[in-house]
Amino acid sequence: MQSLFGAPAMLWWGAAAAIPIAIHLFSRRRFRRVPWAAMHFLERAFKQTRKRLRIENLLLLLLRVALLILLALALADPRTSGALSPGSGESRTVFVLIDNSFSMDYRDESDDTPFERAVQTAARLVGSLDSERDAVALATLGGRARLVLPLSRDLSRAGAALENMELSHGATDTLGGLNLMAALLQEPELDRDFPGTKTVYVFTDMQRSALLGPAALDAEGRPVERDAPDTRVADLLSRIREANGEVVFVDVNSENLERIANAGITELEHTGKSLVTGRTTEFSCTIRNFGDEPISGEIQFFVDSEDTYTQRKLVAGLKGRTSGTVDL
Repeated sequence: MQSLFGAPAMLWWGAAAAIPIAIHLFSRRRFRRVPWAAMHFLERAFKQTRKRLRIENLLLLLLRVALLILLALALADPRTSGALSPGSGESRTVFVLIDNSFSMDYRDESDDTPFERAVQTAARLVGSLDSERDAVALATLGGRARLVLPLSRDLSRAGAALENMELSHGATDTLGGLNLMAALLQEPELDRDFPGTKTVYVFTDMQRSALLGPAALDAEGRPVERDAPDTRVADLLSRIREANGEVVFVDVNSENLERIANAGITELEHTGKSLVTGRTTEFSCTIRNFGDEPISGEIQFFVDSEDTYTQRKLVAGLKGRTSGTVDL
């Protein structure tokens, strides 16, 4: 069973609280009374202050005992319940969604990526669970939401799955992941096999595009910028809540958000001759800079994921909030 303390052996130091009590008891020695006429003048004053002195001594004793007990509790490393630490009284079912989309590979000044932070934080969460009573499931959101590990109390499998998890080159499928979790929570045998609280943790860089509605199209059929949140997200959250589940979004993005380049390929169109083996053809690629600062970089176009057919084009000085076209 999971302990309430990280180092329960340190609680033995609480026995030191008996030292002030022992000193207090041994100090109450009996003295032989010797009559002395001069002391009779001080007896009345002593009787008036004796009760106050006893209370002060008792309070001082209690403070010394409490100090030693609190010191022992602090050394024992008490564990508190929080957003990422399960409670101690009941079993828990935890669903871990890892955003492994392409934006999670951004490397900041600390030489760290949101994906690495997501995996590390999720591993700590799984490590805090109790293998005898808690269960965990893993899923990824990159490209298309996919269940990596079904619900299981084998926490070692979850740890291994996190270590072997890789990035994808797709966008964040938030809707697919929440829909997958809602379906799992609504399974009729879930409460019987995995009782207790049920929490969905979404580890993501909180990209705005993953929470927006479907793109509107202009008169020429091209997508236009979206601003309204996707109402389907709220519907899925309601379904999860109705199934006695809760959703916790964990932001693993860099603190220096304003310096992150936010650009993406919004359209890829075949503009050349018919696709025939051995014949050269052309494509047109539309790139949009969603940020405010100009960006530059290289576009790589692969055919069947083979490096042999890679095309590279440089993009220089694409202004913020604008789109550019590259012919491949």
